[in-house]
Amino acid sequence: MLGNHELMNLIGDWRYVSAADYAAFAAEESAAERATAFAAFVVRQGGGDEAAARRLFDERYPPGYFARHRAFAPGGRYGTWLLSLPAIVVVNDTAYLHGGRSEEHTSELQSLRH
Repeated sequence: MLGNHELMNLIGDWRYVSAADYAAFAAEESAAERATAFAAFVVRQGGGDEAAARRLFDERYPPGYFARHRAFAPGGRYGTWLLSLPAIVVVNDTAYLHGGRSEEHTSELQSLRH
């Protein structure tokens, strides 16, 4: 089922992504891809000290960042799969969903029973 953390990955909210998660995608990211992204980053930063820009870039975009982004994008291998998951599953008279339901959706859930 699709839960809040899966949705967060789909929309690029990576507050809970660890360094190990990024590192798991590092092999799928080419040096050329990182070099292109770094060059664009330096331009956005307005130039300046390249060593400082590199440290900041690597902090914000650790190895694996761009490959992970591709994988979890709506058309990526994980994003496509996540979008295929239901947000709610009804089995007999029981609705299963991540985190529970709000009162405003009670009638919608009851209509799924029949």
